[in-house]
Amino acid sequence: LFPGADLEQWAVYRRSDGSRVLVQMAWFQVPREGHKAVAWENRDYDGARWPQTGHSVIALANGERALNVREDHLVSRAEGERLVWSWYQLGGQRVQSDLSAVAAGILAGLCRRPDVARWLITSMGGGDEAVQRSQLQEFLESADSALKLQVQTLSHQAHPGAWC
Repeated sequence: LFPGADLEQWAVYRRSDGSRVLVQMAWFQVPREGHKAVAWENRDYDGARWPQTGHSVIALANGERALNVREDHLVSRAEGERLVWSWYQLGGQRVQSDLSAVAAGILAGLCRRPDVARWLITSMGGGDEAVQRSQLQEFLESADSALKLQVQTLSHQAHPGAWC
């Protein structure tokens, strides 16, 4: 889904009720031709298999700060409905839109930390949108610090002279 990523990882987390959440991260160490997080060839889902029926921005309260994620609504005849939450992480910030990622990337590059991570999570347990949204929110609230730390560690190793 993310050609040109310098590192791509995914994992499936099983919840106590048996439902699962898929997490995928694509990390781009230094944006360059063919290796950009914001590019038309990078996709959060296979549009032929999972046609998009809509999208929105979801604001989640996580402690004292809000987390914004993009929510895509997908429908497959064979597999039903699915929500996909996605965002970018760069320069210590989380943004959900391509335009915001480009702008934040310019600032991150100025402080010598040009790497970008593209995250997506989706519920694999099915259910209606409210159930899926609840599962994704519960996962993100519990795993947010660990996800951010993973990218920060990669970033500090790749760019030890960064100013931010």
